[in-house]
Amino acid sequence: MCQYSIIVPVYNVEQYLCECVDGILNQETNATMEIILVDDGSSDSSGNICDAYAQKYNTIRVIHGFNQGVSHARNVGIQAARGEYILFIDADDRWKKNLLDVFSKQIKESPDVVVFGGVRFEGESEYGAQIVSRIIPSGESGPLFLQKLFAIQALPLTVSWAYGFRRKFLENNNIRFDESMKVSEDFDFNMACLQRASSVKGTSEILYEYRMREQSVTATISPKKILDNLQCKAKWYQCYPVSALADKYVDNVLLIGRLQRKEARKVTEILCDNKELLNNTWQKSCAFAVWLFRLFGFYEGARIYMQMKKLIKVLRGKRVNE
Repeated sequence: MCQYSIIVPVYNVEQYLCECVDGILNQETNATMEIILVDDGSSDSSGNICDAYAQKYNTIRVIHGFNQGVSHARNVGIQAARGEYILFIDADDRWKKNLLDVFSKQIKESPDVVVFGGVRFEGESEYGAQIVSRIIPSGESGPLFLQKLFAIQALPLTVSWAYGFRRKFLENNNIRFDESMKVSEDFDFNMACLQRASSVKGTSEILYEYRMREQSVTATISPKKILDNLQCKAKWYQCYPVSALADKYVDNVLLIGRLQRKEARKVTEILCDNKELLNNTWQKSCAFAVWLFRLFGFYEGARIYMQMKKLIKVLRGKRVNE
């Protein structure tokens, strides 16, 4: 058994795939690893690139399948994994060279979950705020870690790439990604893990580089994606009725303003079913959004909020230039 199983869902990423895999292979570590490339029915040369790597490196395995989505690909990788810990990386992203070295220092006491930081990048430039947990866990249980986050109106990092998971922990608790979800499947998976974890360790070090590109799955909006977002937040609010989740729910409601009116009607039914969340917001911006919802309805309220936000941004820009 190796120390790490690195699962890479692959779908039409021929432009970035070599950079991603090379970044894993070039880790500054003595740890043993396997790289599982799950080709989710790519129509470009991604599948051939995967096979070429597997022929060159005996630490790389390729699993070819049909296009069933990233959650299915990750679940296939989990099922095939043999490492002590599982980590995920998207095929268009990359790791810092010291990720596994830093990670190895966090697992000396065999925690169920390890969390670390990341940063967005585009081209060769990093930009934007770093993606780091508001509280760094030091070995406490997952429920206690969540309690600490909720106490400061924060949520755990929503992306699966910011975590490593002990494989036996996932197996013993039968935790997998929900393949019916188009978005928020990472957050749902992470919450399920933290809810059950006996110990969680973490570091504030920036170890992951997240590529920003417009054509990614999360860059587009649809009624299905908004519904997945809303249902996920409502589901976990039933377990943890905290303002941090209510605020995130309201943020997701605002996305309906980017839909056409007919599309928005597909979403409004669930909004009426979860009005309890709207009464528990903490951020002033979310409370203002809820006021607009009540005054103008969900769709018009969301559009008015977006227009006001754009106007404020323009006015602030003018003040800076004056």
